[in-house]
Amino acid sequence: MKKVLHVTACFNGGVGRIINNIAQNEVGLNHYLLFDSHADSPSEDTDSFEGRIFHWNENLIKKLPELLKVYRLLNPDIIHLHSTVAGILGRLLPLKAEIYFSPHCFSFQRKDINFLFRFFLILLEIILSTQNSRSIAHWPIEDQIFKKITKKENIYHYPSIQVQKNRGDLFGEQEKNLSLPLKVAAVGRIRPQKDPKFFCKVAEETSKRHLPVEFYWIGDGDFNLKTNLIEKNVKVINWVQSKAIHNIYPQFDVILITSLWESGPLTLFEALDCGKPVILRKNKAHQMYGVKTFKDIDSIVNYIQVLAENRDMLETEWRHQILQISQIEFFQKKQNPYG
Repeated sequence: MKKVLHVTACFNGGVGRIINNIAQNEVGLNHYLLFDSHADSPSEDTDSFEGRIFHWNENLIKKLPELLKVYRLLNPDIIHLHSTVAGILGRLLPLKAEIYFSPHCFSFQRKDINFLFRFFLILLEIILSTQNSRSIAHWPIEDQIFKKITKKENIYHYPSIQVQKNRGDLFGEQEKNLSLPLKVAAVGRIRPQKDPKFFCKVAEETSKRHLPVEFYWIGDGDFNLKTNLIEKNVKVINWVQSKAIHNIYPQFDVILITSLWESGPLTLFEALDCGKPVILRKNKAHQMYGVKTFKDIDSIVNYIQVLAENRDMLETEWRHQILQISQIEFFQKKQNPYG
């Protein structure tokens, strides 16, 4: 049986869930995991790997020899590199295996680094993409960037989630809570990428208008950003393990995603799967889902006001979002990259 070694410096949140999905869905292979995790959020569980796991040293300098050590120990047939750190280190080494790379958001998509460093990262990706590796896109924008930056056309599509357009009466199965206030929630790490400062400004403007709305953030992270949320009367709820996340969404009316950048908002699909509509801040990734996005604070607050005053629109918007996203070609098929 072929051995697949998954390598990642981020086994948290969406990245960890996608890796677990691959290990669970691609049967007939022995999946191994070499991983590190961000300290500001819990790691995903590793049950999918049945104990075939190795912890990757958090020290960047030590990561390279540790990767070589595990490679020599396992002699894997396939090495699947997840995210930037693993993608760079793994493609620099002369490894005799089939190499696959999943970016899980290219590092040069970040808005919190300067232009020169972003340009360097683009050049590095162009150079590394010439190596004998295969590219896997889990989100539409990754497919677009692969083709634009690396000029590769043979990109494997492995959607992070399967969109189900025939949801039946899911919304109707839930108790329609028409009582005030409208509960608006964000889910994810409290860090600049999710832009909790923008979320705070939405909450603050909503309060100024005396709208019957409560704001919540499910997650943890940067202490100063978290303190700022609390000071703006956002109720912060600590991390919920991914296995229990579907028990959390029904407690809220609408999910607000304020990310500055990302490859794909897994929260969007989790919320829709639980019968909850989503408000998306405009960014390049969000614009690829065929649903309404909002550029500024006023437009988001105006929309929240409409929803607060017209609760029946929650179901209408949810059904419309499900329909629009289910028609996106990228999500229609999944390719087995290890084939």
